[in-house]
Amino acid sequence: MYFIFLKRKVTWSNWFIWIGKYIINLFTWSKYHHAASTFFKGGKMYVGEAKMAGARIIELSKFLKEEGGHNKVYAYKVLPIVSPTRLLDFNEKMIGSEFDFKGAARAAIKIVDEDDDKVFCSEREVKLCQELGLLSKSIDASTINPKEFLKLLKRNGLINPKPEIWR
Repeated sequence: MYFIFLKRKVTWSNWFIWIGKYIINLFTWSKYHHAASTFFKGGKMYVGEAKMAGARIIELSKFLKEEGGHNKVYAYKVLPIVSPTRLLDFNEKMIGSEFDFKGAARAAIKIVDEDDDKVFCSEREVKLCQELGLLSKSIDASTINPKEFLKLLKRNGLINPKPEIWR
């Protein structure tokens, strides 16, 4: 299992996408604008993530094709052994959850979001860690942006601190 963080590449051919990601970076003071995670199913690696179109599961190869052209993909290996069944169950349960635009904006400035039906990227990943018993359920996932999520993972010794760069 890996946690993935995306850092935008500055290319003017995709300026519209670049502006949106730059705004996230600006408000969170982070080099990363997105968080996701991987898991295995049927011998293939998949990515579970919350995007503007909603939470989804996508094959890693397709994810890298979609995101790798305009992002650097940093993959941090998870150190504790996690239950593959619980990991798969969480990802399947999250499919179709609506993206929480308001919550993502609030997380950037650390305001609690009360809408539990919708999720943004790092909120989804914190909830995954809580479901797997890696992070305390007392952490309010709705206040955690990608930068804070990475800090939590490192502080709790949950990942190899040196990422692999996949693209």
